[in-house]
Amino acid sequence: MTSPSSDNKGAFAHLASLGNLSLRVGQNKTIQAITEGLISLIPFVLIGSICLAISSLPMPAMHEYLNNLTSGYWEIVTSKIIFSTEHIIGLAALLSVSYALAAHSDTLRRREISLFYPLFTAFACYVVLMVWDYESFKATAFGQPPEAHFSNPGQMGVFFGLFVAVVSTKLFILFAQLWQKTPWFSRRIVGSYSLVRGAIHAIVPILFTLLCFIALRIFFDWLYTATGLQSYIEGLLSSLVNDGRLPFVLITVLIMQIMWFFGAHGSFTMQTFMEHIEPAAATNATATNAMQLAAAEAPSSTTLFTNWEFYNVFIEMGGTGTTMALLIAILVFGSAGRGKRLGRISIFPVAFNINETLLFGIPIVFNPFMLIPFILAPLVAATVAYGALFLGIVPPAVTFVEWTTPVLLSGYLATGSLAGSVLQVVCIGLAFLIYAPFVIATKKGRESYQLKLFERFKIEASSAADNEQASLSNRNDDIGAMANQFITEINMTFDGKNSPFFMVYQPKTDDKGRVAGAEALLRWTHPVYGPIPPNILIELTDEAELTTAFGRWITTEALEEFARWQEDDLACLVLSINLNPHHIFVDDEFPGFLEQELKRLGINPAQIDLEITEHVAVGASKNMLQMFKRLRALGVRLSIDDMGMGYSSLTYISDFGASVVKIDISLIDQVDTNVQQQEIVRSVVELARQINLTVIVEGVETAEQAKTLTALGCRYFQGYFFSKPLEPKDFLSYVKDHGTTILEHEGML
Repeated sequence: MTSPSSDNKGAFAHLASLGNLSLRVGQNKTIQAITEGLISLIPFVLIGSICLAISSLPMPAMHEYLNNLTSGYWEIVTSKIIFSTEHIIGLAALLSVSYALAAHSDTLRRREISLFYPLFTAFACYVVLMVWDYESFKATAFGQPPEAHFSNPGQMGVFFGLFVAVVSTKLFILFAQLWQKTPWFSRRIVGSYSLVRGAIHAIVPILFTLLCFIALRIFFDWLYTATGLQSYIEGLLSSLVNDGRLPFVLITVLIMQIMWFFGAHGSFTMQTFMEHIEPAAATNATATNAMQLAAAEAPSSTTLFTNWEFYNVFIEMGGTGTTMALLIAILVFGSAGRGKRLGRISIFPVAFNINETLLFGIPIVFNPFMLIPFILAPLVAATVAYGALFLGIVPPAVTFVEWTTPVLLSGYLATGSLAGSVLQVVCIGLAFLIYAPFVIATKKGRESYQLKLFERFKIEASSAADNEQASLSNRNDDIGAMANQFITEINMTFDGKNSPFFMVYQPKTDDKGRVAGAEALLRWTHPVYGPIPPNILIELTDEAELTTAFGRWITTEALEEFARWQEDDLACLVLSINLNPHHIFVDDEFPGFLEQELKRLGINPAQIDLEITEHVAVGASKNMLQMFKRLRALGVRLSIDDMGMGYSSLTYISDFGASVVKIDISLIDQVDTNVQQQEIVRSVVELARQINLTVIVEGVETAEQAKTLTALGCRYFQGYFFSKPLEPKDFLSYVKDHGTTILEHEGML
């Protein structure tokens, strides 16, 4: 016999597996494009919904005052904003999704086809399917342009916008591939100007895509006229929504939710077949209801549950899908990043039953995981509300209320009783319990996926850091999306003064642990992904175009800390600043900036080392060598980091002007047992002494390594055996405990 807790774990495991399925479905490029396109609409939806909510407030005095204050322009301005956002959201979905699909296409990118061609083609196909009418076109007088009437370009048109965007863009890409395989194309297109090539690339795809949609429109016209399908569907839906019995109410809700899931405006579609209590009829309806109750008559289901007020007040709370409960679940259990931010953005519109920010932002549209609670929550709310009204526990909704009337207030106004508000709270509470486990499972599934993606990202980012031609932010995949997420965070948080980044300092010691200096190292602990490797952070700041600002920030942070050490009588130490080559090669004024900072802080330049990686030093161009010369002229020292990665010539490094070389961990990782490594290190140390180079061994992690390296003639060390990188206060404590020594720079004497 299984325990309840084990049953709960099993149920949650099933939810988690469904969540993983949802994530896998979300990796489909078409679904990704739809998601990106819908998320792009959130600003328009938010602006339009706020104006719609304000303009719909049941406060005539406020509207009159604002109109008088603005000479009547208040109503005009809000109406235009609502029309240009909410009422064309279907067209906006068409354009945003088609653009996102085209951007995901390697075919278009390789063939130099502008992304605007499939976008314009999608719009033309929408006109063919939704706007063009042959009879109206024929009736237009000769020489006169036909009028274009966009039917349902708003919420009702979202489904058709998505349909046309996906199908037209897919067809465009298919025809582009076929067109370029033709012999004529191969002979004629080569050598053309790139813009001309792109235009010729697009001719056949545009034409054949349009022809496909024209054929589709002709087929639909025939289907509706020849078969009477449209009349049959309308009659079926009308009889369904006007039955009033509980099974039919639930079927109505089910149809609405499924339509919404695919982007169609299910509420409006079903609402057109329902009765709607008019404001003028509210008094009579209330009186009739009172007479029925006085006579102890059971309210008729055909009058209680076949008007839109029942659905609007007790089922569509917060918008379709009882999404007020979803919003609460997100705010309580959602992820700290995207989830709760989206929840906070959605508070105002959802309060007025406008929930496109959630539908598009989570998203619910085409999300198989969220379909379950999206259907189940309103079905439960409908069942509970039906029972409460049918049994007379709550008065029927017989008073007209605007659909944007906030929850609780709408329940009271529609029923004339606080019981209506209480019923809303009960329904939202039950829906919350349905949504909560799905929100939790989504959060855990997304976090697990993001952590796995981050491991892949680190590999790709490290590769990009070593390849100047590679770019993470230009990739059209999850790696590129993560890179752009990091870049956005960096741009938003880094301003040269306030920064989420910080510096740590790893001691450079002798064999007894006495401190001769420190290397300043960059760190960033991300709130979600933890420590970000420094080379990846540098790559991200380069792609964020913060190379100069970031390099200067690192320099200033390290020098200011070193100035504080001098106040603690640690002027004998040497500070190494490990700079990315871009920081000093992109910034032509870096030597002047460094000189100014040294003077401002009163730091002796001879106590500062600038560490340059070996491969940069060996491959230095004339401009780089000139930059190194300017830096040496300031009196600072140059160190060669990672020596051994390329096994370059020490003589070349000496000519380059370096005073210190750091033997890389790759040369000493097995030095206590590997005779070949011992001979290499002995040779490097001996040659370095002959040409007056100081040697520091980095990556020392064991006592055996330290003992062997000391026997080989090494004097200075850096590694976890002696100390890990330390925060400034911990570094000072380490120095106090171990003492100091002088780092001899023979090459600078």
